Amino acid sequence: MSPAKIKAVFFDLDDTLYDQRQYLFPAFMKVSRYLEGRLGIDAKYTYNILVEIVRMFGSASGKIFDMLLQKIGCYPDKTLIKKMVAVFYSYRPRRLIPYPRVIETLSELKRRGYRLGIITDGYPEIQRTKLKTLNLEGFFEMVVISDEYGRRFRKPHVISYLIALEKMHVKPNESIYVGDNPLKDFYGANKLGMTTIRIRSGEYANINVENLDPDYRPKYEIGRIEDIFAILKSLGG
Repeated sequence: MSPAKIKAVFFDLDDTLYDQRQYLFPAFMKVSRYLEGRLGIDAKYTYNILVEIVRMFGSASGKIFDMLLQKIGCYPDKTLIKKMVAVFYSYRPRRLIPYPRVIETLSELKRRGYRLGIITDGYPEIQRTKLKTLNLEGFFEMVVISDEYGRRFRKPHVISYLIALEKMHVKPNESIYVGDNPLKDFYGANKLGMTTIRIRSGEYANINVENLDPDYRPKYEIGRIEDIFAILKSLGG
């Protein structure tokens, strides 16, 4: 039996379609300036610590501000951490730039008749602001943000993939999911039978998937977004 025809391509957002540092680092600077005003600690000093924490532990560790306060001798101050989180999420970017060839690739996918969607984690207002600032909104029929259903449903949970497939009215074997982070992006999609593609970009680009459980590994890996067309061709698209 021949494989199903691919009808839909879903994308992750952060570090898949653009370099997330464009958002992350200015938001860190806003937090650092807040701390300078509250604690009198030089903003550049705390900013450099935040950048180093992300370099060592990743931006999704969930304990970035805790580690910063430990470093500067203010931990545990839960009230201060809550305020830092609020300041971080109050940042709104004025300009974000997609990775090279993203716009051209999305345009060509639509021209070829593929339906496009987004499946992403994060605060809904901020994720939608990012898409708008990137000028990518118009490419996607639907956007699924896992946090709208509860933070416990963030990837690798399968729920956001199920919702996306249902909204697009496509079967798992008729769809592709493209992401960058093998620690969370592909597990749910693999479990459902979607074709998974990893773009080696962003802070997780150097992770060796051979060291991961097979359920977390993408079926394909590419170095540039436009390489997706070679995979689509191999799949009969």
